[in-house]
Amino acid sequence: MQLAYLTGNNTNNMSFVTGDGEGQPKNPHHRISQVLEKAIPGMLVGGPNSGLEDDYARSALADAAPAACYADNEQSYSTNEVAIYWNSPFLNLMTGVNIYE
Repeated sequence: MQLAYLTGNNTNNMSFVTGDGEGQPKNPHHRISQVLEKAIPGMLVGGPNSGLEDDYARSALADAAPAACYADNEQSYSTNEVAIYWNSPFLNLMTGVNIYE
């Protein structure tokens, strides 16, 4: 169920994994991808965040429903950042190996 959500079965009808599907993130808040001007495939971005914690999210998503508060924009670190603290559990989910046992 979590994998289905992350790969497109969600309010935004898009995958939150770079390089996965038609609605994939193309402009992650990720320095290497920004320099290459292309998203590196296989990374999970943050996804919807109703906290609107960055300037871009506040201006672009002010009227959006909480589950729709996502922007595929490199300036939106609060919705589109690539971070180890969600990519680690994503790897665990993908491999089916419980690293916490």
